[in-house]
Amino acid sequence: MDETCVSFSKCSAPLCPLDLKNDRWYPDEEICRKQKMNDTFIKQQKKIKDKVKPENIDKYYTLEMLSIKCGIYVGTKGIDPDRLEEDQEQNIITWMEKKKNKTPMSVKSKEYFVNKQNQSRDSL
Repeated sequence: MDETCVSFSKCSAPLCPLDLKNDRWYPDEEICRKQKMNDTFIKQQKKIKDKVKPENIDKYYTLEMLSIKCGIYVGTKGIDPDRLEEDQEQNIITWMEKKKNKTPMSVKSKEYFVNKQNQSRDSL
């Protein structure tokens, strides 16, 4: 963690946006408390922490995994630290490919959100 951070003395988050030396995070660990940080990985950590199942609390996420903007669901789980190192690397690659290759939003859903956005603009 970077000592120039105002939260340095009270924060024990293993992934600090100012000092990214650690590359693993577990859902039961602290998340950076800096109010103005909008890093994708912090947003993803918060989603995971809210939705993780108790049996998946011991699975870790890498900074690379957390940096992907993707849906986080109750069934989302990280990598098992007890697996062989080679297996872990392949699991990370597989996890990221699944998250990156999600089906794009349907035309109907896009139209709905565009209409909603236009209605909001018109009401201003």
